[in-house]
Amino acid sequence: MVSLHYLKYTHDLSEESVLRGWVENPYWQYLSGMEHFCHEVPIDPSSMSRWRGRVGEAGAEEMLKETIETGLRLEVIKPSQLRRVNVDTTVQEKYIRHPTDPRLYDRMRSVGSSRRPKGRASRSGKRMCGWARDCSLARAATPTPSNGGGRGGVRAGYAPSWAG
Repeated sequence: MVSLHYLKYTHDLSEESVLRGWVENPYWQYLSGMEHFCHEVPIDPSSMSRWRGRVGEAGAEEMLKETIETGLRLEVIKPSQLRRVNVDTTVQEKYIRHPTDPRLYDRMRSVGSSRRPKGRASRSGKRMCGWARDCSLARAATPTPSNGGGRGGVRAGYAPSWAG
């Protein structure tokens, strides 16, 4: 029963799932103390929850204590490893949408269409913010062979906002 609960919490499974996996996996059966492969579930799934209720919190603490003492006796763990226990709480299940998720693309399209005024076509994307427009105009005003070479450079009456 202890090994079934260990497998349940290690693999985050329900009672039914852990028993189905136990029937299919000879390594899980060996962990449970079986010497020969079994083709049937050893217990009813509801027995696990009833057993957990009977053992209670004090019984679970006692099993943990005995597990640690057995590890020390078999020299699988060292006492120095028990002085400080690191608990990693950063690994949590989260609802993440990956860039390849088609629902993310559909949501983006619906948000974009709800912001656009009804009856108007979308803008072409050539609109620039003020500083970018000023920079592009200043670049166009600098003398280059493509815009007239060295004919003065700055357009008459134009002073970019960043020029002061």
